[in-house]
Amino acid sequence: MKKSPYIIVNKLVIEGVNKNYQVEFKEGLNIIWGDVDSGKSSILNFISYCLGGSNFGLQYEEIVKKARIAKLEINLSGNVITFERLVHDIKSPIKAYYCNIDSVQEVYPKLLDPSTSSGYDGWISDYILDQLGIPKVKIKESNLRDDAESDRLSFKDLMKL
Repeated sequence: MKKSPYIIVNKLVIEGVNKNYQVEFKEGLNIIWGDVDSGKSSILNFISYCLGGSNFGLQYEEIVKKARIAKLEINLSGNVITFERLVHDIKSPIKAYYCNIDSVQEVYPKLLDPSTSSGYDGWISDYILDQLGIPKVKIKESNLRDDAESDRLSFKDLMKL
């Protein structure tokens, strides 16, 4: 019997101008809590950003002034992968290293496009779906119209469901 696909977030590192910020997640349920303006939303925004999301929500003053590179180490159905993305360049490729965050200097990354499947080594959404063993499908925009366009179901669409 095949196991269900899963995603486990291991570590988030934000490399800054004069220091690095790091969040390590433990096995099991992790609760992010703290005072107002302590960075809780930023952690979630950076996780989304490293997985292909927009940089909306990464505009806090300290992030704008100091953050340069975001790295996210995750376990995709048993495969540890580190995603690396420039913080202030939403169009730059996302680097995917097939290793933990501490070994990225030893591995040549795949370059993934955050928004479309053109160019680079593919689209990040397709890469994540492949790693999870989830087939890529198209859905008609309307079941009522015969001439309705089909659109691809992305990783982000699945996460919303």
